[in-house]
Amino acid sequence: MNPPAPPELAAQIITAVYGHVEFELASLRAHLLERLDEPSDEYIWERAERIVADEIDATSAAELVAQCGRALSRAVDDLVQFGEGCRDALDDLQQNRAESWIFGAIRHQLAFDTAWDTLDERHGVERHECRV
Repeated sequence: MNPPAPPELAAQIITAVYGHVEFELASLRAHLLERLDEPSDEYIWERAERIVADEIDATSAAELVAQCGRALSRAVDDLVQFGEGCRDALDDLQQNRAESWIFGAIRHQLAFDTAWDTLDERHGVERHECRV
């Protein structure tokens, strides 16, 4: 089966499921660091991802299948709440128009993105993602 269309729907499902997966990463990191010490001409990001994916397939595929199953159940609840939140936001938008919270949030995001993109192009300001 292929991912659902449009791709944005698949991305929402992946994000919802990934947020509930509680996969132990320490052994994967250790294996990756060990394998990266081996010389290779392969591009490091693709190589690192392949090493981790191969290790998951070899040692933890069944566990990840189980984790995905549990996470999908939780994600369904999240997406139901998401749908209810969207309906509430639509009601608020229809009643309050430019005074609604969703209008303000989207306006803010558009202003932020446009300002950064414009500053980046004309003034050489670099946009850095925050990592917590």
